[in-house]
Amino acid sequence: MKKEYLFLFFLFIVQHSNLQSGWVQITSGTSSSLNSVYFPITGSGNIGYSAGNGGTILFTSNAGNNWTLQSSPTGNNLNSIFFSSPLSGWAAGINGTIIYTTNGGINWAAQTTPTTEILYSIFFINQLTGWSVGASGTILYTSNSGTNWSTQNSGSGDYLRSVFFTSSSTGISVGRNGRIIKTTSSGLNWFDVSPFLTSTLYSVYFASLSTGWAVGFGSLYTTNGGNNWSLQSGSGIYFSVYFPSASTGWRVGASGIIEATTNSGNLWTIQISNTSNWLYSVIFTSINTGYVTGENGTILKTTDGGGIVGIKQISEEIPDKFKLKQNYPNPFNPATKIRFAVAIDSRGNDNVMLKIYDILGKEVATLVNEQLKRGTYEIEWNAFDYPSGLYYYRLISGKFTETKKMVLIK
Repeated sequence: MKKEYLFLFFLFIVQHSNLQSGWVQITSGTSSSLNSVYFPITGSGNIGYSAGNGGTILFTSNAGNNWTLQSSPTGNNLNSIFFSSPLSGWAAGINGTIIYTTNGGINWAAQTTPTTEILYSIFFINQLTGWSVGASGTILYTSNSGTNWSTQNSGSGDYLRSVFFTSSSTGISVGRNGRIIKTTSSGLNWFDVSPFLTSTLYSVYFASLSTGWAVGFGSLYTTNGGNNWSLQSGSGIYFSVYFPSASTGWRVGASGIIEATTNSGNLWTIQISNTSNWLYSVIFTSINTGYVTGENGTILKTTDGGGIVGIKQISEEIPDKFKLKQNYPNPFNPATKIRFAVAIDSRGNDNVMLKIYDILGKEVATLVNEQLKRGTYEIEWNAFDYPSGLYYYRLISGKFTETKKMVLIK
């Protein structure tokens, strides 16, 4: 009995604290548009970089909580930044600009390129081998960390906005007029795999050798390495897409839009970004921790997957009362599903919250915080970032509350 009272006491404290969830705006120290953000995933998750207009380069060593300005050798707008390790990275931009660091950005130096075209994207498959794509179908290639860059024939004059390689030989680039080109020869030859879409694509990302997404004025999905593409739902303009797993991903774009999926993009859920600034880049260092950058120096961070991810209504039958069901599977590793019933009186919708607490009563995640119509819902909680142990989940709406236990075993 004493343990139950202790838990309720901690719930009371947490409920009245100022814990933040969802997407939180971080001070960047700049008003320049931040066009690209990158965290070397092979590192600790603390070290990250962002590049933007006017040659702006920002650095963080504490998981994006604070950012400092690094000295840049160029005043040209930088559109893309990429690191092959926590110390070695490149940034590309207008006028054929590529700059390079080998010491985590303490020093940046310009590299010589054979073009003055705008470069929109840069990607390295390892420490030596990389590509950069841009205006007028430009493709640059290096096999020695950018000491020398050479041109490759894209077979198209369309602007190329993004490039991604799944291996040292196989890569995809996307761009204007829905152009998608592919290589299986490290870029010696590129061939067209464009689908029916004719609007610009701004970003491409692969979660595996076969599974990938491309977004822009539309959203596309492939399960065979980019040879064929199918259309996914979406009504926004999306500038960046990122999937930390084959099922869970985010896309961001115009007017502060952030959307998330937990089923490979079959269903996308709008998340609250708390900004109307255009968002240009997204990356996640784990299932729950992610970063978004955009215009006017915007940097957003989440540590709970952006809040609501993957909630879906599984029945429109009107329940006669609120109910929180036992999660399944339980015990689980690392994901579990939670079902709950929402019963609202004749006044209509009401706000519903579903929160996760650890054994001490500390809130660790908010899965639901929105108005829901009557019905039965299901949502998945992925506890990839959390330690093994006993957790509590609590459904709250108006005067109704119900709490249940679940066990994470890794």
